[in-house]
Amino acid sequence: MVRYERQSSKQTFYIKDVWIAKVQLNRVEVVEENQRFIKFAFPVVLSAKWHGNTFITPDLNDPNAKFLTDWQYSFTSLDESFKLNGVTYDSVATVLEHQEEIPQLQSIEFKTIYAKHLGPIYMKRKYLEKQPIDIGWQAGFDVTYFINDHN
Repeated sequence: MVRYERQSSKQTFYIKDVWIAKVQLNRVEVVEENQRFIKFAFPVVLSAKWHGNTFITPDLNDPNAKFLTDWQYSFTSLDESFKLNGVTYDSVATVLEHQEEIPQLQSIEFKTIYAKHLGPIYMKRKYLEKQPIDIGWQAGFDVTYFINDHN
């Protein structure tokens, strides 16, 4: 998959990066930003767990690599319906990639919802941090991606 990006609607798109997905016998691997993830595991069974970031090597000089280590992915729902932007997807699987809450210091939630015969339709990516003072979240991101349309 070739990903394009632009800074505003008045600019032209340019190639940002290339992602690769590969279906193996017991998993789906995706390479994003030169990092290999196991996004989906087979057989699809509720509460099944796997180390989705097992190929990421911890590097103390790279805070992103350290942040992504030791995540245990799991299916938290299967064959349920999910309504998004007025469209109901009748059979979805939710993969919780990582969730961690340290009250007043850190809030992390990474999850993806996959529609049967379609692929990912919703992704939540949240990583928020703050110092132990009460002035709100000070660093991080909270981004939600969702499908607009498909053919």
